[in-house]
Amino acid sequence: MNDNITLKTSCRWLTTLFVYFSLSVHSAPQVNVHKEMIEALEAYADFKMGNHQKAFKAWKALAEKDNTQGIFNTANMYLAGEGTNPSCSQALRWYRRGVELGDPLSMYSLGRLYIEGQQVEKDEVTGLAYLREAGAAGVIEAQQWLTGYYLEQGDKEEAVYWLQRASDNGDHQSSLALKEIPDSERLASEIKGPLRASVHSWLKTLDDAANQRDANTLTANLLPDATIKIKLPGQNIYQTFTPKELNALWQNVFSTSYRYRFTRTDYEVLPTLNGMEIRSTIRENILADDTVRILKTEEVIKARLNENRWEITALKISARH
Repeated sequence: MNDNITLKTSCRWLTTLFVYFSLSVHSAPQVNVHKEMIEALEAYADFKMGNHQKAFKAWKALAEKDNTQGIFNTANMYLAGEGTNPSCSQALRWYRRGVELGDPLSMYSLGRLYIEGQQVEKDEVTGLAYLREAGAAGVIEAQQWLTGYYLEQGDKEEAVYWLQRASDNGDHQSSLALKEIPDSERLASEIKGPLRASVHSWLKTLDDAANQRDANTLTANLLPDATIKIKLPGQNIYQTFTPKELNALWQNVFSTSYRYRFTRTDYEVLPTLNGMEIRSTIRENILADDTVRILKTEEVIKARLNENRWEITALKISARH
Protein backbone atom coordinates (compact mmCIF):
# COMPACT_ATOMS: atom_id res chain seq x y z
CA MET A 1 0.00 0.00 0.00
CA ASN A 2 1.38 3.40 -1.00
CA ASP A 3 0.94 5.92 1.83
CA ASN A 4 2.06 8.86 -0.31
CA ILE A 5 -1.02 9.09 -2.48
CA THR A 6 -3.76 11.69 -2.33
CA LEU A 7 -6.87 10.13 -0.85
CA LYS A 8 -9.37 12.99 -0.96
CA THR A 9 -11.14 11.93 -4.13
CA SER A 10 -11.56 8.31 -3.02
CA CYS A 11 -12.96 9.26 0.39
CA ARG A 12 -15.34 12.12 -0.33
CA TRP A 13 -17.88 10.67 2.09
CA LEU A 14 -15.41 11.56 4.83
CA THR A 15 -16.10 15.28 4.43
CA THR A 16 -19.48 14.88 6.12
CA LEU A 17 -17.71 14.02 9.35
CA PHE A 18 -14.27 15.47 8.81
CA VAL A 19 -13.97 17.72 11.83
CA TYR A 20 -15.52 16.51 15.02
CA PHE A 21 -15.84 18.49 18.20
CA SER A 22 -18.09 17.78 21.15
CA LEU A 23 -18.36 19.10 24.66
CA SER A 24 -18.47 15.50 25.80
CA VAL A 25 -14.84 14.37 25.90
CA HIS A 26 -14.07 10.73 26.58
CA SER A 27 -10.62 10.05 27.90
CA ALA A 28 -9.06 7.59 30.30
CA PRO A 29 -7.64 10.02 32.93
CA GLN A 30 -10.76 11.82 34.11
CA VAL A 31 -8.77 14.44 36.01
CA ASN A 32 -7.59 15.85 32.66
CA VAL A 33 -11.02 16.04 31.02
CA HIS A 34 -11.39 19.82 31.39
CA LYS A 35 -7.90 20.45 30.01
CA GLU A 36 -8.48 18.13 27.06
CA MET A 37 -11.80 19.78 26.31
CA ILE A 38 -10.06 23.13 25.94
CA GLU A 39 -7.31 21.59 23.79
CA ALA A 40 -9.91 19.95 21.53
CA LEU A 41 -11.77 23.23 21.15
CA GLU A 42 -8.55 25.07 20.28
CA ALA A 43 -7.67 22.39 17.70
CA TYR A 44 -11.12 22.71 16.18
CA ALA A 45 -10.73 26.51 15.95
CA ASP A 46 -7.28 26.13 14.33
CA PHE A 47 -8.68 23.75 11.72
CA LYS A 48 -11.59 26.05 10.87
CA MET A 49 -9.14 28.94 10.42
CA GLY A 50 -7.03 26.88 8.03
CA ASN A 51 -4.18 26.12 10.43
CA HIS A 52 -4.29 22.44 9.60
CA GLN A 53 -0.79 21.53 10.68
CA LYS A 54 -1.31 23.09 14.09
CA ALA A 55 -4.69 21.38 14.42
CA PHE A 56 -3.18 18.04 13.44
CA LYS A 57 -0.42 18.37 16.02
CA ALA A 58 -2.95 19.17 18.76
CA TRP A 59 -5.31 16.35 17.85
CA LYS A 60 -2.45 13.87 17.58
CA ALA A 61 -1.35 14.79 21.10
CA LEU A 62 -4.91 14.20 22.32
CA ALA A 63 -5.10 10.91 20.42
CA GLU A 64 -2.00 9.66 22.19
CA LYS A 65 -3.89 10.22 25.46
CA ASP A 66 -6.75 8.01 24.21
CA ASN A 67 -9.02 11.01 23.69
CA THR A 68 -11.64 9.81 21.17
CA GLN A 69 -12.09 13.22 19.51
CA GLY A 70 -8.36 13.42 19.01
CA ILE A 71 -8.24 9.84 17.71
CA PHE A 72 -11.04 10.32 15.20
CA ASN A 73 -9.74 13.61 13.81
CA THR A 74 -6.16 12.36 13.68
CA ALA A 75 -7.31 9.38 11.61
CA ASN A 76 -9.33 11.65 9.32
CA MET A 77 -6.37 13.97 8.72
CA TYR A 78 -4.04 11.07 7.96
CA LEU A 79 -6.59 9.64 5.54
CA ALA A 80 -7.18 12.93 3.72
CA GLY A 81 -3.63 14.28 3.98
CA GLU A 82 -4.70 17.45 5.78
CA GLY A 83 -2.02 18.97 8.02
CA THR A 84 0.22 15.95 7.49
CA ASN A 85 1.34 13.56 4.78
CA PRO A 86 -1.38 11.08 3.85
CA SER A 87 -0.92 7.71 5.52
CA CYS A 88 -3.41 4.90 5.13
CA SER A 89 -1.69 2.75 7.71
CA GLN A 90 -1.78 5.52 10.32
CA ALA A 91 -5.41 6.32 9.55
CA LEU A 92 -6.38 2.69 10.00
CA ARG A 93 -4.33 2.45 13.17
CA TRP A 94 -6.19 5.35 14.76
CA TYR A 95 -9.65 4.33 13.54
CA ARG A 96 -9.06 0.90 15.03
CA ARG A 97 -7.94 2.43 18.30
CA GLY A 98 -11.10 4.50 18.32
CA VAL A 99 -13.17 1.36 17.77
CA GLU A 100 -11.35 -0.34 20.64
CA LEU A 101 -12.40 2.57 22.87
CA GLY A 102 -16.00 2.37 21.67
CA ASP A 103 -16.05 5.55 19.55
CA PRO A 104 -19.10 5.37 17.21
CA LEU A 105 -17.62 7.80 14.64
CA SER A 106 -14.51 5.64 14.30
CA MET A 107 -16.80 2.64 13.81
CA TYR A 108 -18.63 4.49 11.05
CA SER A 109 -15.46 5.50 9.20
CA LEU A 110 -13.77 2.12 9.52
CA GLY A 111 -16.99 0.42 8.46
CA ARG A 112 -17.15 2.53 5.30
CA LEU A 113 -13.56 1.67 4.44
CA TYR A 114 -14.27 -2.06 4.79
CA ILE A 115 -17.50 -1.85 2.80
CA GLU A 116 -15.89 0.05 -0.07
CA GLY A 117 -12.54 -1.75 0.06
CA GLN A 118 -10.63 1.51 0.44
CA GLN A 119 -7.15 1.07 1.88
CA VAL A 120 -8.21 -2.33 3.29
CA GLU A 121 -9.35 -5.60 1.76
CA LYS A 122 -13.08 -5.38 1.11
CA ASP A 123 -15.04 -7.09 3.88
CA GLU A 124 -18.76 -6.35 3.78
CA VAL A 125 -19.58 -8.45 6.84
CA THR A 126 -17.12 -6.59 9.08
CA GLY A 127 -17.99 -3.23 7.57
CA LEU A 128 -21.71 -3.76 8.02
CA ALA A 129 -21.21 -4.79 11.65
CA TYR A 130 -19.31 -1.57 12.37
CA LEU A 131 -21.91 0.56 10.58
CA ARG A 132 -24.81 -1.04 12.43
CA GLU A 133 -23.05 -0.46 15.74
CA ALA A 134 -22.41 3.16 14.81
CA GLY A 135 -26.03 3.58 13.74
CA ALA A 136 -27.26 2.05 17.00
CA ALA A 137 -25.08 4.54 18.87
CA GLY A 138 -26.79 7.45 17.09
CA VAL A 139 -24.45 8.39 14.23
CA ILE A 140 -26.86 9.90 11.69
CA GLU A 141 -24.52 9.30 8.75
CA ALA A 142 -24.45 5.59 9.60
CA GLN A 143 -28.24 5.51 9.88
CA GLN A 144 -28.59 7.22 6.50
CA TRP A 145 -26.09 4.86 4.89
CA LEU A 146 -27.84 1.81 6.33
CA THR A 147 -31.18 3.08 5.01
CA GLY A 148 -29.78 3.25 1.47
CA TYR A 149 -27.94 -0.04 1.79
CA TYR A 150 -30.99 -2.03 2.85
CA LEU A 151 -33.15 -0.40 0.19
CA GLU A 152 -30.65 -1.62 -2.42
CA GLN A 153 -30.77 -5.09 -0.83
CA GLY A 154 -34.56 -5.11 -1.10
CA ASP A 155 -35.03 -5.25 2.68
CA LYS A 156 -37.61 -2.49 3.03
CA GLU A 157 -38.40 -3.20 6.69
CA GLU A 158 -34.78 -2.85 7.77
CA ALA A 159 -34.40 0.28 5.63
CA VAL A 160 -37.44 1.89 7.23
CA TYR A 161 -36.12 0.99 10.67
CA TRP A 162 -32.89 2.95 10.08
CA LEU A 163 -34.79 5.77 8.42
CA GLN A 164 -36.90 6.01 11.57
CA ARG A 165 -33.76 6.09 13.72
CA ALA A 166 -32.29 8.92 11.64
CA SER A 167 -35.58 10.82 11.88
CA ASP A 168 -35.69 10.34 15.66
CA ASN A 169 -32.13 11.63 15.73
CA GLY A 170 -33.23 14.93 14.20
CA ASP A 171 -32.45 14.40 10.50
CA HIS A 172 -34.96 16.55 8.62
CA GLN A 173 -34.69 14.74 5.27
CA SER A 174 -35.30 11.39 6.93
CA SER A 175 -38.37 12.80 8.68
CA LEU A 176 -39.77 14.00 5.35
CA ALA A 177 -39.12 10.64 3.71
CA LEU A 178 -40.73 8.82 6.62
CA LYS A 179 -43.99 10.69 6.14
CA GLU A 180 -44.37 9.05 2.72
CA ILE A 181 -44.27 5.54 4.20
CA PRO A 182 -47.49 3.75 5.25
CA ASP A 183 -47.98 3.11 8.98
CA SER A 184 -47.97 -0.66 8.50
CA GLU A 185 -44.49 -0.61 6.96
CA ARG A 186 -43.15 1.55 9.78
CA LEU A 187 -44.56 -0.88 12.34
CA ALA A 188 -42.97 -3.84 10.56
CA SER A 189 -39.57 -2.13 10.63
CA GLU A 190 -39.84 -1.31 14.32
CA ILE A 191 -40.28 -4.99 15.14
CA LYS A 192 -36.79 -5.65 13.76
CA GLY A 193 -35.19 -3.23 16.16
CA PRO A 194 -35.28 -2.64 19.93
CA LEU A 195 -39.01 -3.43 20.00
CA ARG A 196 -38.28 -7.01 19.01
CA ALA A 197 -35.71 -7.27 21.81
CA SER A 198 -38.38 -6.01 24.20
CA VAL A 199 -40.82 -8.68 22.97
CA HIS A 200 -38.19 -11.38 23.41
CA SER A 201 -37.43 -10.23 26.96
CA TRP A 202 -41.12 -10.14 27.85
CA LEU A 203 -41.77 -13.63 26.45
CA LYS A 204 -38.82 -14.94 28.44
CA THR A 205 -40.39 -13.46 31.59
CA LEU A 206 -43.64 -15.29 30.80
CA ASP A 207 -41.81 -18.55 30.08
CA ASP A 208 -39.86 -18.32 33.33
CA ALA A 209 -43.11 -17.62 35.21
CA ALA A 210 -44.71 -20.74 33.75
CA ASN A 211 -41.77 -22.91 34.76
CA GLN A 212 -41.82 -21.37 38.23
CA ARG A 213 -45.59 -22.03 38.47
CA ASP A 214 -46.31 -18.34 38.90
CA ALA A 215 -49.88 -17.85 37.65
CA ASN A 216 -49.99 -14.23 38.78
CA THR A 217 -47.09 -13.16 36.53
CA LEU A 218 -48.53 -15.16 33.63
CA THR A 219 -51.77 -13.19 33.78
CA ALA A 220 -50.44 -9.82 35.02
CA ASN A 221 -50.35 -8.19 31.56
CA LEU A 222 -53.94 -9.03 30.65
CA LEU A 223 -56.19 -5.99 30.46
CA PRO A 224 -59.41 -6.35 32.50
CA ASP A 225 -61.47 -6.39 29.29
CA ALA A 226 -59.05 -8.57 27.31
CA THR A 227 -60.67 -11.11 24.99
CA ILE A 228 -59.52 -14.58 26.07
CA LYS A 229 -60.42 -17.66 24.01
CA ILE A 230 -59.11 -21.12 25.01
CA LYS A 231 -59.62 -24.56 23.47
CA LEU A 232 -58.48 -27.32 25.81
CA PRO A 233 -57.40 -30.83 24.70
CA GLY A 234 -60.35 -32.91 23.52
CA GLN A 235 -62.58 -29.89 22.99
CA ASN A 236 -63.88 -28.72 19.62
CA ILE A 237 -64.86 -25.17 20.54
CA TYR A 238 -63.17 -22.26 22.22
CA GLN A 239 -64.28 -21.22 25.69
CA THR A 240 -64.28 -17.61 26.86
CA PHE A 241 -62.35 -16.76 30.03
CA THR A 242 -61.86 -13.67 32.13
CA PRO A 243 -58.34 -12.84 33.37
CA LYS A 244 -59.37 -14.06 36.85
CA GLU A 245 -60.67 -17.35 35.45
CA LEU A 246 -57.50 -17.88 33.43
CA ASN A 247 -55.43 -17.29 36.56
CA ALA A 248 -57.49 -19.96 38.34
CA LEU A 249 -56.97 -22.36 35.40
CA TRP A 250 -53.20 -21.92 35.63
CA GLN A 251 -53.32 -22.41 39.40
CA ASN A 252 -55.20 -25.68 38.89
CA VAL A 253 -52.69 -26.92 36.30
CA PHE A 254 -49.77 -26.18 38.61
CA SER A 255 -51.38 -27.60 41.77
CA THR A 256 -52.32 -30.91 40.11
CA SER A 257 -48.98 -31.42 38.35
CA TYR A 258 -46.10 -33.21 40.02
CA ARG A 259 -43.79 -31.92 37.33
CA TYR A 260 -44.40 -29.22 34.76
CA ARG A 261 -42.19 -27.93 31.95
CA PHE A 262 -43.09 -25.07 29.57
CA THR A 263 -41.04 -24.53 26.39
CA ARG A 264 -41.77 -21.89 23.75
CA THR A 265 -40.28 -23.62 20.73
CA ASP A 266 -40.95 -20.88 18.16
CA TYR A 267 -42.64 -17.52 17.78
CA GLU A 268 -43.39 -14.95 15.10
CA VAL A 269 -44.06 -11.24 15.61
CA LEU A 270 -46.43 -9.48 13.21
CA PRO A 271 -47.33 -5.78 13.14
CA THR A 272 -50.84 -4.45 13.63
CA LEU A 273 -51.99 -0.84 13.54
CA ASN A 274 -52.65 -0.93 17.29
CA GLY A 275 -49.61 -2.89 18.39
CA MET A 276 -48.50 -6.38 17.43
CA GLU A 277 -49.53 -9.99 17.21
CA ILE A 278 -47.27 -12.71 18.60
CA ARG A 279 -47.87 -16.26 17.34
CA SER A 280 -46.12 -18.97 19.35
CA THR A 281 -45.78 -22.73 19.38
CA ILE A 282 -45.44 -24.09 22.92
CA ARG A 283 -44.62 -27.55 24.25
CA GLU A 284 -45.89 -28.47 27.73
CA ASN A 285 -44.65 -31.55 29.60
CA ILE A 286 -46.98 -32.42 32.47
CA LEU A 287 -46.59 -35.26 34.99
CA ALA A 288 -49.78 -35.81 36.99
CA ASP A 289 -51.31 -38.96 38.50
CA ASP A 290 -48.28 -40.97 37.33
CA THR A 291 -49.16 -40.03 33.75
CA VAL A 292 -46.98 -37.95 31.47
CA ARG A 293 -48.88 -35.71 29.09
CA ILE A 294 -47.23 -33.73 26.30
CA LEU A 295 -49.30 -30.87 24.96
CA LYS A 296 -48.62 -28.88 21.83
CA THR A 297 -50.13 -25.44 22.23
CA GLU A 298 -50.70 -22.75 19.64
CA GLU A 299 -50.86 -19.30 21.25
CA VAL A 300 -51.79 -15.95 19.70
CA ILE A 301 -51.22 -12.80 21.77
CA LYS A 302 -52.38 -9.38 20.66
CA ALA A 303 -50.51 -6.76 22.67
CA ARG A 304 -49.47 -3.14 22.78
CA LEU A 305 -46.70 -1.29 24.58
CA ASN A 306 -47.91 1.35 27.03
CA GLU A 307 -45.24 3.31 28.94
CA ASN A 308 -42.73 0.44 28.70
CA ARG A 309 -45.30 -2.12 29.89
CA TRP A 310 -46.85 -4.73 27.65
CA GLU A 311 -50.64 -4.94 27.71
CA ILE A 312 -52.50 -7.96 26.33
CA THR A 313 -55.71 -6.99 24.57
CA ALA A 314 -56.52 -10.48 23.27
CA LEU A 315 -55.31 -14.02 23.88
CA LYS A 316 -56.17 -17.19 21.98
CA ILE A 317 -54.86 -20.61 23.03
CA SER A 318 -55.41 -23.99 21.39
CA ALA A 319 -53.92 -26.99 23.21
CA ARG A 320 -53.89 -30.58 21.96
CA HIS A 321 -52.19 -33.85 22.81
